[in-house]
Amino acid sequence: ELVDAVVPEPPGGAHADPAAAARLLTPAIRSALDAAAALSDEERREQRYRKFRRMGNLGLRDAPETAPEPAAEQVAEQAGS
Repeated sequence: ELVDAVVPEPPGGAHADPAAAARLLTPAIRSALDAAAALSDEERREQRYRKFRRMGNLGLRDAPETAPEPAAEQVAEQAGS
């Protein structure tokens, strides 16, 4: 799945009424951020990894189900930032 959600546009399209488009978009963004905030960092990374693997997999059987463990350098870099 490439699309997480479809947000309706105001009559005439977003370009015709950007303020109305923003009002329609606000609850969708808030909901997505709330859902992401409810996950741990590891759960968010894993969910994102699986999503992007599915995008290009097209039914191939050799795609790993979970993200590989980060290299020691990555872990040290993340800890320092």
